[in-house]
Amino acid sequence: MRVHSWFLILTLAAGACLAGAADNDLPKRREGDAAEIDEKLFLNDLGDALPRAGRSEDLLAPEPALDVEAARSDFERAQRKELRWQKLAKAGVLAVVEVETCTLQTARARVKFEVAQAAQKQREFESLRTRASGGQIPADALAAAEAAWKTAQAAAAEANESLQRLQLVQAEANLDRQRRLLAAGAGSRNQLERAKSLLLQLQAAAH
Repeated sequence: MRVHSWFLILTLAAGACLAGAADNDLPKRREGDAAEIDEKLFLNDLGDALPRAGRSEDLLAPEPALDVEAARSDFERAQRKELRWQKLAKAGVLAVVEVETCTLQTARARVKFEVAQAAQKQREFESLRTRASGGQIPADALAAAEAAWKTAQAAAAEANESLQRLQLVQAEANLDRQRRLLAAGAGSRNQLERAKSLLLQLQAAAH
């Protein structure tokens, strides 16, 4: 029993090393929590993204108050967190569902960053266009600014489409997981119906 306890301590310590300074990123879980609790958290997280999945024009609307560097930092932080969580999942410290929600957060952060960049490029283009009307800016500089804006817009649209695809993939995986949990006597009919409803809403929003 003592050997087993020491092995458990060493395993957790290894997981902490993988996380580095990201201890605050780890989910707070109580010993003995049922597997369906993770499923509930996953469904709630996807549910928060539903309005955006259905209204991509809102997500891609320029946000003047959104700082590009702040959005970049959030995105990069999300990427680092996702990488840490993937390692922790491989080490058996985190559940797959927790990594899925982390991946979803990264995709959202990417969209916010790309939207912020597009908004900045638009402001730069409009500023140059105003100056160009007075003959202060050459036509090629204005054309380059417009091209940069269009490129940023395309990147934001692609990030949003990627987010929507990810939501669909994860919703499909979760529905399959809920079916298997219910068949094993570890899930609930209510959560299975919620998973079905969520997938249908996402599929409808994608068309």
